Order: sequence, then structure tokens, then C-alpha cells
Amino acid sequence: MRKGALAVSVAFVVLMGGVNFARSQDTSESCLFIITFTDPGPPAIHTVQAKMSDNPNAVWSSIPANISLSDDGLDFKATVEVPDVRWGIFRVTRQGGEESGTLNVLDVRKAPANGPLFAVDVAYANAVTNEDLSGEPRFMSQGPFVPGSILVGFHGWVTEEEAVAFFNAGNLPFSPHFPKVFGGVWCRVVSGDPWEHVAKLEEHTDIVMWADWRGRGDAWTWIIVMFNKRATVESVTGLLSSMEGLEPDWESMNPFGGPKYGAVGVPEGHEFAWILALEQHAMISYAQPCYPAWITLQ
Repeated sequence: MRKGALAVSVAFVVLMGGVNFARSQDTSESCLFIITFTDPGPPAIHTVQAKMSDNPNAVWSSIPANISLSDDGLDFKATVEVPDVRWGIFRVTRQGGEESGTLNVLDVRKAPANGPLFAVDVAYANAVTNEDLSGEPRFMSQGPFVPGSILVGFHGWVTEEEAVAFFNAGNLPFSPHFPKVFGGVWCRVVSGDPWEHVAKLEEHTDIVMWADWRGRGDAWTWIIVMFNKRATVESVTGLLSSMEGLEPDWESMNPFGGPKYGAVGVPEGHEFAWILALEQHAMISYAQPCYPAWITLQ
């Protein structure tokens, strides 16, 4: 499968109340837009892009979307969640595969949001087999792997609850491996006295063991905050987010707490396509076949 060609179709313009567009999966004030479209080209991962401003020079940005195939297999549905926007223009794009024809939007309708959106191109993942992707360099030298299972890693800011809710929304079996205790987080000092920040952090003896002013080999001033076993993701993020003058490096939670990953059950024979599709989601840092050696470590 040749990558790089893009076929683009402008989907629709929508006017609504509200002012913000966010990555949040909170659906309490959200709605869904379902774009029905056709694509005559060979299988490719589809994405939805948006301009959330009426500025003609605004850049396109990708937004979470679930791509599925209609029951008769003729049309695609792109479902996007919009958490309260005033103005937006959306378009569907082919991210990979050979270009053949142009995407054609058939219908747009609005629906209420009723839970986390499984923002994955399921149509591509279920249509493309491992044999179809056998020429991809990353899959050409793989050893035996567990059929019907892949391994996914998550960025440091992702909570176990978010990961579980995400795969539940996609009706995929998921076995998470998230550290229950993590050691510390680096915080960049953007304003204020570093020692005052250290003192304020150490007042929170319920979860903070100690804090210290240290360098990280760059021009910024950093504070490392070490937490005890009573600390949780919620309590740590709540504390550091409330500290004015500090900018937490959420990715630094991983080295201290261990990596966040899990095994996901997918249709056998389609593992490679599911890997490519899941890697498009913002919370997932990598995906790969699930090898027996990993299973023995659980």
C-alpha cells in the first residue's frame, strides 16, 4: 500500500452556541455530527479535520472521529464529537493509500452524545488484513505474535479510567497495566521564587514526600516533586494544576511510575491494520503486535 496521497472533501459548516472546542471526552455538553460519505479509492485511514474559526487563514487541525462502514458496505460514517462550538468547518481526508477519485459527502446529521467516542477508523481496521500490509517495513521482520491481540502504550497524562472507557466504547477487550503509585513529576518554574514553590508543595504532606529545585540541562528552572504511596493520579494532577507559576511536565510521570500500557483484543488477521488505526488516537503513544514474551511477564 502506497502512502502519502491525500484525497480531501470539505464536509460542512455548522453554527452553534458556545465558544470552546477541546480534546476533552466529557460528553455532558457535547453533541455528535455524523457525516456520511463515499470513497471510491482503495482502503485508507480516514481522518476529520476542522477549522474552529471564521478566519480564512486559520489552519486545519485533526479532531477525534470514529469512522465506520454502513451495513451494506457502500458508505462510510465519520462521527465527530463537538463539545460546544460557535463556528466550524470540517473536512474528511484520506491519510494513506493510493488516491482514486474524490470523497463525496452524502449527508450530515446531528445526534446527542451518550458516552466516550471511540475515535478510531474501524472501517479501515476491519477491512485490511495482515497480508495486505505484509509489504510495510515495520511488519516485514516480525516474529510470531499472539493472534487477536495487540499491545498499546499510553502517554503520561492518560489515566487508567480514560483508557478503559475508551476501549469499552469500542467493545474491545482490554487488559490495562497502569502503575498505581508513581514517584515524582518535574515542574518548570515559569514565575515566582523556586524555593517558595518548594515550601508550598511540601506543605501537602498527605501526598508529597519532598520537593527540590534542580536543573535538567536546559535554560529553565525545574522543581522535582516526589510523592508517597497515598498519591493518586487525581490528587497529583489536582495539586500541580493548582500551583500558579509552575508548569508540570506530565510526560515525566512515566519514568517514575513505570510505563502505561495494555493488551487489546482485536479481530484475528487484522492486527496490523488495527495497530495503524489505533496509533492515530491522541492518547496512544505506540501500538505493536503482542508477543508471547510479553504475556509471560504479566
